[in-house]
Amino acid sequence: MINNPPFKPLQTFLLLCLAWPGISAAGGYPEIGEVHRFEGELDRLLDSGAVIEKLTGNEFTWSEGPVWISGRNELLFSDVPENTIWKWSEESGLETFLKPSAMDDGREPNPSGQGSNGLMRSLQGGLLAADHGSRSLIEIDLATKKQTARAAEYGDKRFNSPNDLVVSRKRWPGAVFFTDPPYGLKGQEGSPLRELDFNGVYRLDADGSVTLLDDSMERPNGIALSPDEKVMYVANSEGDNTIWNAFDLAEDGSIARGPRLFASAQDFARQGKKGLPDGMAVDVE
Repeated sequence: MINNPPFKPLQTFLLLCLAWPGISAAGGYPEIGEVHRFEGELDRLLDSGAVIEKLTGNEFTWSEGPVWISGRNELLFSDVPENTIWKWSEESGLETFLKPSAMDDGREPNPSGQGSNGLMRSLQGGLLAADHGSRSLIEIDLATKKQTARAAEYGDKRFNSPNDLVVSRKRWPGAVFFTDPPYGLKGQEGSPLRELDFNGVYRLDADGSVTLLDDSMERPNGIALSPDEKVMYVANSEGDNTIWNAFDLAEDGSIARGPRLFASAQDFARQGKKGLPDGMAVDVE
């Protein structure tokens, strides 16, 4: 999905969100869905003959957080309720990469039973994970699969359930911007385990410090940075407020301006379309 202005954001954001079972693709994988092209600019970014192919499926309860591991030609992704990170490659097909994917932090048994959600490569080559189980941002060594907590609290209170993340590679190399809705807590806001009374957007700096950037969104979910890292985009996956917000970032990584409405899916919601704003990625342009 593309989220870079000057393209009209709503149509390009929702490009791959409208899918129905389809026909068989020539590449050997079943084709699913259609690509709806609302704007001609899309043809510069996505070949007119591109199709959506289903590489694997039916084994998962709730698949999330796909990340491509270059150099290994592998796709890693989470099955959140099944507490599993899966690995897929053209050569070997589907394999379990890590189960349980939630880190055992020694505090208490994983009350939700859930595991990792969003995944992203760190600048050091590890795998960063937004972990519902330990309510932390963790890093996983791809070779040893050792899990290390990178952030578990804001102040002296535990996060709700970190959901999605993006890594700065230019302006603040290694800093991680992430969202923290309550989806991983049984009962969400009503959970007796909840310690924060808001759902936040945060920045984790290379020195381990955590900064709250925004606490105004009902359900901050997917998160991305513009190519120049001057704008942070955050999806709000709230049924009554299906929008993407944009925040202008200052030189120190704080919010210079925002939130401001970047795109809305309210028209789709009013038409009875299924789905809510969630994960996103930014095109290199």
